[in-house]
Amino acid sequence: PKETGTDTDLSVDHFCEYMLASCATVPEAQAVLANGTVTPHGPSIAGGDHFVLRDVNGASLVVEFLDEKTVATLDNNDGGTTGYGVMTNEPQFDWHVENMRHAAWKLG
Repeated sequence: PKETGTDTDLSVDHFCEYMLASCATVPEAQAVLANGTVTPHGPSIAGGDHFVLRDVNGASLVVEFLDEKTVATLDNNDGGTTGYGVMTNEPQFDWHVENMRHAAWKLG
């Protein structure tokens, strides 16, 4: 996303630090991202950076920046229902999940 010029702006360089200090669980992180509490921005977003947030309960959230939007997707490493615990910067997360599903199908 682009800078908004408001108090919600957060440099992507400080994204992890902010989320760790502000959110104890993945549902809390989802809420912060969904309700616009923060608007991550910065040059590395254009490079396809992704982040993964995991909590003590085993929940996992992949955060990526696509088409100037923050996209947060659950990935609980549950054999493909939500994901496989795989996260890289390129291409986007849903491609990786589908690729893993295809590989599991081929091996299965």
